[in-house]
Amino acid sequence: MKTVFNVIIGALMVWVLWMVCMGGPRHEQENFTGVAKNSMVDALSHMKTCQSYFSRPISVTHDRTTDLLYVSCLDDIDNQDHGLICRTDIYGEIIDTLDVRQLRQPKGCKVAGGCLYVTDINRVIRYNLAADSIDMVYMLPKAMYLSDVEADSYGNIFVSDTHAGCIYKIRGDSSMVFCKDSLLNNVTGLCYNGNNVVAGAKNCIVCISNNGKASVMAHTPFSVYGIRSLDDGSYLASDFVGNIHHVSASGSTVIYKKNADANSADFEYIPEQRMIYLPTYIKNSLVLFRVSDSL
Repeated sequence: MKTVFNVIIGALMVWVLWMVCMGGPRHEQENFTGVAKNSMVDALSHMKTCQSYFSRPISVTHDRTTDLLYVSCLDDIDNQDHGLICRTDIYGEIIDTLDVRQLRQPKGCKVAGGCLYVTDINRVIRYNLAADSIDMVYMLPKAMYLSDVEADSYGNIFVSDTHAGCIYKIRGDSSMVFCKDSLLNNVTGLCYNGNNVVAGAKNCIVCISNNGKASVMAHTPFSVYGIRSLDDGSYLASDFVGNIHHVSASGSTVIYKKNADANSADFEYIPEQRMIYLPTYIKNSLVLFRVSDSL
């Protein structure tokens, strides 16, 4: 009996010594990510799940001036006045939260002209980042469910209304309906490709001309949730199921496939680093990975 006791004590001492040398217990990374077969994403070697906890993160935008990120979070979906905006470093770790009070359901967000624009059901909040305060609230009384927000190179702000099937345009202190078309059925994600606003809708990607005319750029076997343009004219697009697709003239390919119970949302793409920042919504995290050079 004494011998068994000594063996157990010895084993425990070896385990403690090993833990000290290895720096303590290692927590498993959240098993949200997966790579589709023949994937063009180098996710295995560059994948990172941020350690910070995000409460229902749904959209993320990059501030090129400060190299910071802003993540909109629903926080408590049962409380209509309880959304928040997290400010993070480039690695996705939370620095602080913005003082944007009485946010109800913040969705899309975009940094443009030194301000952060955030959609919130039927209004758009303009938050002055230098002053660290709200300096404008655009009320869109006919809006039904505002979703994403994007900016062009001329200072115009565009906002999608998912339930109304239209896109608003904000210029200065005024707003107007920029495009309303049946092609914008379930419109959600927006991006600017250097020439035109591009929208993700039900089973298609839609280009909006400068005079507000809509035309289909590509048909997709999924409803597009988030969308970002690439230099070669192709697009990265997410669906709400949890996948990211590469959409080009030759069709669409799943380049990121989830393998757990989670959703993807309105992601951000930084072309210089070829990095994607993906909010996981119900998994309360932000996932980073790098797109391979073969894409």
